[in-house]
Amino acid sequence: MTVAEVNAIAGQEVSSLGARDRLGTHYLRRGGADLWFDFKDGALRAVLLSKVVALKRVTLSPRRDLCTGTTSFLIRLLLPTSLEGASVFVDGKLLTVTDRLQIDIELPAGRHEIRLKRNGFEATRQLNIDQNGPGDIELRFDLPPEPRATDSGTTS
Repeated sequence: MTVAEVNAIAGQEVSSLGARDRLGTHYLRRGGADLWFDFKDGALRAVLLSKVVALKRVTLSPRRDLCTGTTSFLIRLLLPTSLEGASVFVDGKLLTVTDRLQIDIELPAGRHEIRLKRNGFEATRQLNIDQNGPGDIELRFDLPPEPRATDSGTTS
C-alpha cells in the first residue's frame, strides 16, 4: 500500500515527517490518538497507535509489521547520568555503547535480558513481554545508594 492509497482510505492526507521517527514516517491525528504509518521504499511496512492518557502520557500499541506479520514492542531504557557511556547488551549481544540517558529499542514478545556495564558496574533486568501487553515499556536503571559514613569513620 502506498501513501496515496492510505490517503484515499483515510479520506485525508496523512502528515509526513520527512524522515523516519521511532514511531514511523507518517501519521494521522484524530482527537487524542495518532495512527502512525511506517513506509519504506514507498510501501507501507508497519502501523502503530499512540494515545494520550490523562493529558500526561502517551501509550503505544505494539508495532505490527505488515510484511512479516511480526509484532514488536518499544522498550525505553532510562539511565542515571553516571551510566552515560555504558555498554548495553540485549539477550547477551552488545547492542550499543550509549552516549545518551534514554535509549529506545524494539523487541518481540517473549523473555529478554537487558544488561548494562560501565566501569565495573553491572545491572541486569529480566523482561517478559506479553504478546497482549502494552506496546511501550519503560525500564529504569538506578544505581544502588552509596554507603554512608558513620561517626566512627566506617561505612554502613
